[in-house]
Amino acid sequence: MRQIVMEHMRPMLEAQISNAMGVKYLVFRDKNGTFKPVTDVKDKLSKEGVELEVWEKFPNVQAFSDLMDRTFDKPSQSVAVDVTVGSKADRVLAARERVDGKR
Repeated sequence: MRQIVMEHMRPMLEAQISNAMGVKYLVFRDKNGTFKPVTDVKDKLSKEGVELEVWEKFPNVQAFSDLMDRTFDKPSQSVAVDVTVGSKADRVLAARERVDGKR
């Protein structure tokens, strides 16, 4: 998985940078006046050697974060634990006090 993700790292990082700056994509107005994304133009231009990037949906930041966590090991999340350790005698005395208090 790490190898596959690393092969696509540059385009994913570029997509996230574009997302942070504000993603733009090309649209056209059809005969009804509705704006639609241009997808078929990309195929026509690529045959002529022109590269065109057309995005119909924004990159998913959560999916990117999840891939990074899985690829580079998720940062450890520390948890504070307050533990009091007493002797066996302390626990017996505390239990007796609880029992005596209930009588």
